[in-house]
Amino acid sequence: MPRDRAERDRQAIQDMLAAMHDARKHVAGIDKAEAKPATHHYDAALYRVLVVGEAATRISMELREQHADIPWTDIIGMRNIVIHGYEKVDWDVVWESIQNEFPALEKQLLNILQRI
Repeated sequence: MPRDRAERDRQAIQDMLAAMHDARKHVAGIDKAEAKPATHHYDAALYRVLVVGEAATRISMELREQHADIPWTDIIGMRNIVIHGYEKVDWDVVWESIQNEFPALEKQLLNILQRI
């Protein structure tokens, strides 16, 4: 992998990791009902989910193909819904992603980061 592509991938992964950490921090210690739409918890967490997806779009196709076990299309798709179809955002899906999918994704991304 060319050095500049590797550096772009590294930065995008770091951005994803930071945004996932921040999303979890915005909803830490509260339940899903407290982070309902139109609250600052919801808005902050949703923005971070958007950032995760935006950063994923910057990862090279080569790296995405090498790590096909990561649901890149779903990650980017969620970003697209948040940014273009915000009226269709399903908070239950977003909450589930933050609480249950982000920790496993973080581990996968940290493993990739160590190799590039």
